[in-house]
Amino acid sequence: MFSGTNPLVFLHIPRTGGTSLISYLDAQFSDVEICPAHEQFEFEQLHARQPQLNYSFFRGHFGINFQNVLSAKGTWITFLRKPEQRIYSTWMHLRHQPTPFADWSENTHVKRIQSDLQKAKSSSFAAFCARILDEGRLSFFNQMTVLLGLGRGWNL
Repeated sequence: MFSGTNPLVFLHIPRTGGTSLISYLDAQFSDVEICPAHEQFEFEQLHARQPQLNYSFFRGHFGINFQNVLSAKGTWITFLRKPEQRIYSTWMHLRHQPTPFADWSENTHVKRIQSDLQKAKSSSFAAFCARILDEGRLSFFNQMTVLLGLGRGWNL
């Protein structure tokens, strides 16, 4: 199907329904063919240790600029969702999650996720959105545009 020279790349935009597709696609590849990283900081750390990422399947929360670190461009897929529904889903998801990435507490991105989780748990949906806006984080409301237009991480 796909090889390390022409991998399948799933840009998983959070809260768009991608987890179901990942489950299906994971079953199409052997464990050694699947890049183990899923979050941007995990990709960056893996790439620092292993500059040639020769996997057949990449899936995770990264941006379009991820193609700059692949030795092959591959076939890219993603899911999109109406921004209002995605933000509401994000708020609901955060409200029902334990604090994530406890082992990564020194990472700036992780600290922001943990802070957002606390805001979501202590705020109504409208108040949560207002708090994010007060921080000037407009990109939070349409991560699809950011991830597809600019990217994520990699010293942006």
